[in-house]
Amino acid sequence: MLKKPTYKYQVLLGEISGGIVDGKALACRRKQWIDKIKLMVMMRDELNQFIKEYKTAEGQDLIKLAVYGVQVIGARINIYSMIWHGGGVYLFGLVDTCILPMNLESIYCLEQAFAVLQTLKSKCQLASSFIMEIERFVARKRRLTMTENAEIMKALETVQNKLSISEGG
Repeated sequence: MLKKPTYKYQVLLGEISGGIVDGKALACRRKQWIDKIKLMVMMRDELNQFIKEYKTAEGQDLIKLAVYGVQVIGARINIYSMIWHGGGVYLFGLVDTCILPMNLESIYCLEQAFAVLQTLKSKCQLASSFIMEIERFVARKRRLTMTENAEIMKALETVQNKLSISEGG
């Protein structure tokens, strides 16, 4: 079962390109390409939102975060991954693909599809736990900064009190 962290980000995004008729995709190649571009933009936006929110985290830690995208074209499932490489550069690529069985002759594809989807599930759980670790790191850093600020304010008040006493005395 996936744990639900407090962040508002999606580790897995999807896009469906057309429907299915006789086991073949209805979407033309242009529509499939446009849907792939839309998926890339959604994945990039998720990464940007996360990086913007947790910019105080270490840069090398943010590079480890991967967002996954699923594009369904007819009975074919394409799984993509995108990571932030730094400086506005993103790496995007096809991770795996599988075909869902549409009839008894293609039932042998079921095991491969199951294995691909199980792997995707484990990768999403890993990304989710990584995001929670980053969230904890940033919260701890924020807490330490607040504690240091409180100590500095107390020291300033003490100095101001001593100065006001020495001026009055």
